[in-house]
Amino acid sequence: MLTELTIRRAIFRYGLMLNFVFLSALSAFSQTEIGGVINQYTRVLDQPGCPNVIQVADAGSFTVGQRVLLIGMQGGQMVIEDDASFGAVSAEELTAGLYDWTHIEAIQGNEITLMDPISPGYDFSGIVQLVGVPTYADAVVTSELTPLPWDGALGGVLALEVSGTLELAADINASAMGFRGGQSVQAADDNCNLTTAFRRYFYEAGNWRGAPKGEGIIPLVPGREFGRGRQANGGGGSNSHNAGGGGGSNRTSGGNGGENREPSFFGCSGNFPGLAGFPLDYGPDRWFMGGGGGAGHRNNTSMSSGGNGGGIILIKAGELQFNTGAILSDGADGLQASGDGAGGGGSGGTIILEVDIVSGTPAVSARGGRGGNVNNQSNRCMGPGGGGSGGSVYSTSTLIEADLAGGEPGLSTGSSECPEGPNGGQSGEPGILEMAGIKMPSTAFGLEFTGLTADTVICPGDSLDLMVGISPTNLEVSYQWWVNQGGDWIELVEGNGISGTSSPNLSIDQLSVSKDFQLEINTDCTEPQRSDVIRVEVSDGPTAGFAYDLDGLTVNFINSSFGATAYQWTIEELPDYSSTEPEPEFTFPSYGSYQVQLVARSECGQDSTVQLIVFGGGPVAAFEAESSGSKCVPVTVQWIDQSEGVYDTYQWSFPGGNPSTSSEPNPVVVYEVPGEFDVTLTVSGELGTSTQTREKAVKVFSLPQPAFSYQIDGLSVSFSSTANASLTHIWSFDDGSSSNEKDPIHTFPGPGAYDVTLNLQNGGCANSVTQTVLVFTTKVEDHALRPYLQLSPNPTSGPLRLDSNHPELFPLDLYLFDARGQLLRTYELDRPRMLDLGEYPSGAYFLLGRSALGSGSWRIIKH
Repeated sequence: MLTELTIRRAIFRYGLMLNFVFLSALSAFSQTEIGGVINQYTRVLDQPGCPNVIQVADAGSFTVGQRVLLIGMQGGQMVIEDDASFGAVSAEELTAGLYDWTHIEAIQGNEITLMDPISPGYDFSGIVQLVGVPTYADAVVTSELTPLPWDGALGGVLALEVSGTLELAADINASAMGFRGGQSVQAADDNCNLTTAFRRYFYEAGNWRGAPKGEGIIPLVPGREFGRGRQANGGGGSNSHNAGGGGGSNRTSGGNGGENREPSFFGCSGNFPGLAGFPLDYGPDRWFMGGGGGAGHRNNTSMSSGGNGGGIILIKAGELQFNTGAILSDGADGLQASGDGAGGGGSGGTIILEVDIVSGTPAVSARGGRGGNVNNQSNRCMGPGGGGSGGSVYSTSTLIEADLAGGEPGLSTGSSECPEGPNGGQSGEPGILEMAGIKMPSTAFGLEFTGLTADTVICPGDSLDLMVGISPTNLEVSYQWWVNQGGDWIELVEGNGISGTSSPNLSIDQLSVSKDFQLEINTDCTEPQRSDVIRVEVSDGPTAGFAYDLDGLTVNFINSSFGATAYQWTIEELPDYSSTEPEPEFTFPSYGSYQVQLVARSECGQDSTVQLIVFGGGPVAAFEAESSGSKCVPVTVQWIDQSEGVYDTYQWSFPGGNPSTSSEPNPVVVYEVPGEFDVTLTVSGELGTSTQTREKAVKVFSLPQPAFSYQIDGLSVSFSSTANASLTHIWSFDDGSSSNEKDPIHTFPGPGAYDVTLNLQNGGCANSVTQTVLVFTTKVEDHALRPYLQLSPNPTSGPLRLDSNHPELFPLDLYLFDARGQLLRTYELDRPRMLDLGEYPSGAYFLLGRSALGSGSWRIIKH
């Protein structure tokens, strides 16, 4: 809907565009020569209503359609405590530096309507000024172009706009036209002596203990005008006695003033010079003039004022052409003093160059002022001033270079008691060059809805209260509530339980059906605006519902309930789980099926829903065995379930085993009889049943019982196994030889006793037996031990005495054989002893001995 306000603004903007086109067309034929002061200035007193309307002190020099710059020069809060934080400023409390680049739409008396709404945050109780900005097609600076010098309320800002080329044949100069330096005051009745020390950060104006502070973005505080504490970005004035003032600051810091280093023990020192101004590094969205330097302390007639800061220069041009001119916004030097403290240097100002093309050799400067020098008497060492900081330059062209050096401190000279130097005075820091241009005006011309009641749900018959907040709050606003009836929006009227239809707060006693509402607002400054739709659902109660996403065992629940204000999640199989989050995430402990319940509640009641969530598919039976390693009865086997899917019951079948059935997951079964046995596992669950049978899964064998006899024929021995020939026979003859025959004949390599082993194997089941066999010939030839062992009597009726006097004979192993070579007995001796052969029948016997000394054999006759 086109309103009168919309049409009027559109026509005005179109007129500005035509004017710009007309000026551009003339640029080919004319070039305006400019110099001196080209801007108009007036103080802005208030913003009476609409966000684009301001009240000024004098609108007489301004015209409709004129380009203007609205800028906050001073305003905000600074620390005023008597400590080192005096003069510090925070961005949250700062109103100075704000600006708006716009046009004048209308003028009525001293009330000016701007094309765009101004930025929020201006403090009109501080210093805000409106600067008239001339616009040109092409222009050439033929004589020095300056702003009106800052006088504490107006000036300090130079701004111009050129659609074509701006040529510099002379300087554009705002040097020393910014915040003013502290103006030197001669202290009266100076009662300084060697016992006094003046440490305070402020004194009232006229107090001999301090000197005036430099000017900054915060106005001087009554009763705190003097002293070493900084004045926001203005440098502090020196404290007594005869120390130097502090340098002013812009985005970076100036330097502290120098001390009065009194040579005489009984003289007055000045150990508390002025401090540098507070740096205002708040970026390109705030523009500041350079801070003034603080005054040096003086009690004589020498002037010791601080230097002024540089002003603000704003140039918007299609092309900036450097010829013989430069762009300057330097801080002024502190004044030189004789026999007193000197003033601090002013800070460089701020230069904004929004240009498309740069030609020629750029000459741009925003240097800090030098601290004032002191010309001492030969026996004195007064304090010089601190240097001012470099200024700020913002440019949209990378071709711009600038001299942003900080000012050096002044020097204490002419003394025979101390060397020439700054006496602790400091240089100002260099300034900052940054790529930036002019902040565009706000396009949000109107009111803002705040605190809008959200979409809501009520129960049938409940009362309804809807609220909407409006920002800004200083405008006269008319209100009208609307309701949607069958697709048509109609105005609500008072009555029948409805009130507040023309206010920000709507009340309805009872609402029985769901409705959509909107609030319309209107002012003399803005077009009608409507809030977002507020949906009010009348619900008999909530409806519970949910979906879910699976990621392994992790579930993300998606709540699709309607009309609920609270939720309760539970899982039947996990009684310890509960959640009141609208959409919880939960990791389940294992595969299986779970009953998940969601209860949705509201003031109108509750509803619940249950879903079965299944992890995994139907069961697939599978198992493996872990046996004891033996295949001989009894065999112990643990059966391990390796089934997959969702199941919760087991049924095992073990024919031939003990137990023969089981419902355990991993049962242990013992097989006590030989045979081959099947195993079956059946697993069951909500998703089905699966069975696996493994035939002959278990093979159990009987334990073999090996035994054998033998016949000796010299070195040849015939062996005979008593076992069945179907079993595997493995013979070991103790001489490195073996045989797999059932009844082998083996020839030993020589006489002796041999441990012959028969191993019988029945499948994987094995058992063995070992006998010692004495192999000899009719002539026993092994006599190695005979010299060391004597046997008597031989023949014997039974007792057989063994004697030896050799210490290494023992231990001694003896083997007693009959005449057929059958081993009858073994002896393990550790000393000589008596053997008893009385139990054996009469006949011939052989005794074989083995020790570390070798072996030997004896033929024994028993009567």
